[in-house]
Amino acid sequence: MQNSEKNLNRNDNKIDRNFHFERNNLEESILKKSERKESPT
Repeated sequence: MQNSEKNLNRNDNKIDRNFHFERNNLEESILKKSERKESPT
């Protein structure tokens, strides 16, 4: 019982980390896009 709870927590952390990672990537690409728009080259 306790063991499976630990595993659940580990999975939650993994999902959480993935989510943050994905969001950071998104924000970075959005930033890059807006930078491109501002500098007309």
